[in-house]
Parts: sequence; C-alpha cells; structure tokens
Amino acid sequence: MTGGPVRVLLVEHDPAAQLLWEHFFAGRQGFSLCGWARDGWTGLEAAAVQDPDAILMDLILPGMDGLELLRALKRRNGRPVTVVASRISGSHVVQRALSLGAD
Repeated sequence: MTGGPVRVLLVEHDPAAQLLWEHFFAGRQGFSLCGWARDGWTGLEAAAVQDPDAILMDLILPGMDGLELLRALKRRNGRPVTVVASRISGSHVVQRALSLGAD
C-alpha cells in the first residue's frame, strides 16, 4: 500500500448498497473509493485497471458471482485485501470464501 489513502474498489450490483457504501466512505479519512463494479467480470477487470489496495465485495453478483471472483483474484500475484459483505452468511459459505482468499 502507498502512503496515501487506502484505495477501495466496490463490487456490488445493488445501486442502493453502492450509495450506502459511498456515504460510509465519504466520512472516513484514509479511504478513497477508486471504482465501482456491478458484476464479477467487471470487478475482475476493474481490479486489474484500478490496482486497488482493497476490494469490498458482495457474493451475490450477476454473471460471475463473488465466490468465482474470489477464485479468480486468488490466482493473481499481489492481490488486494478482499473483504466480503453479503447477506449470505451460512458457515459453509463463509468458510468457502475464506478458503478462496477473502480476508
């Protein structure tokens, strides 16, 4: 990470949730939203282009879901910290997300 703010890429398909996260980060020093992707494929592309320090993502995504996105990110060198915030909370899903690289 650089000496500046932590650059966060948001991967979330729900525009209302995106607004909530934007509001949350707007009042936080040391963080900056560097992009928003609405699906897993776009999130994967944005991660390559934006080179964020962290990714905040949902598991419920159109196209490539969050677990597949985690799997794809895990294969990359120097992947960002990845935080999952999702309504899916079953212990088996949480364990799967952790095994795929969620931090």
